[in-house]
Amino acid sequence: MKLWVVGASGLLGSALLELCRTRGVDAASSVRGDVDLFCLEEIEQFVQSHQITHIVNCVAYTNVDLAEEEVELAYQVNAKIPENLGKIAALLSLKLIHISTDFVFSGEKNEPYREEDLCAPLGNYGKSKLEGERLLVSTFPSACIVRTSNLFGRGGKSLSSKLFQLLQTNAPLTLVFDLVSRATYSKDLAELLIALLPHSGIFHFANVGSCNRLQMAEEARLLLPKSSSQFLPILSRDCFAKHIRPRYSVLSTKKIEALLNIKPRSWQEALKEFSQHAL
Repeated sequence: MKLWVVGASGLLGSALLELCRTRGVDAASSVRGDVDLFCLEEIEQFVQSHQITHIVNCVAYTNVDLAEEEVELAYQVNAKIPENLGKIAALLSLKLIHISTDFVFSGEKNEPYREEDLCAPLGNYGKSKLEGERLLVSTFPSACIVRTSNLFGRGGKSLSSKLFQLLQTNAPLTLVFDLVSRATYSKDLAELLIALLPHSGIFHFANVGSCNRLQMAEEARLLLPKSSSQFLPILSRDCFAKHIRPRYSVLSTKKIEALLNIKPRSWQEALKEFSQHAL
């Protein structure tokens, strides 16, 4: 087996590549500029020259607000790239895992979203990710798609990833408290992806327990008792100009738990481990 980590410089890609090294998994990697992912010939050449058997696509356009303006770019990255990878995977009989998002849902439910629930994204970020799922499955029906949410870990640019750095400044933090999801530690998701390599289908994965950003910050502050940062709760409507984020996007992980006979750890436990690397 030879794994290709596409987007190895990002939060998830770097965690996956590090795990491959630790586990002794033979892996190649690429970052922006190494391979033109809009060119089928370049993708095929990379796959064949490195004798790739499995692909994990960690590349994504993730700026939720800017996607409302950079619509074409969001769709090119989030939809065209997975389609192209799917075409090569189908051509060469490879295994392919693609990462998607909880933002494919509208957030109108009051119970965890299952894989078969209706997708109805609110903004262009979610719409482009859903289009990527559709194009990939139509091109390569045996692909594996993993939807996740609120990813945090080393090297991440999200608020969740930067919490400990921000808390050490002792500056006040303005935090949205009315958007609820499940947080996901990049290391735990990377381990899940290795276990999923032989499988196909759509799956949800996140750490156990729902929370909002304010609750994550409160938990992080408990792990950093010297911090004197105060929290300023704010409604999403007062923080974001456009209502393009699902109010409730908690993912059900029952399907993946049954398939792999696993139980994800709580986000609190994962956050505690992350703090040991973040501080």
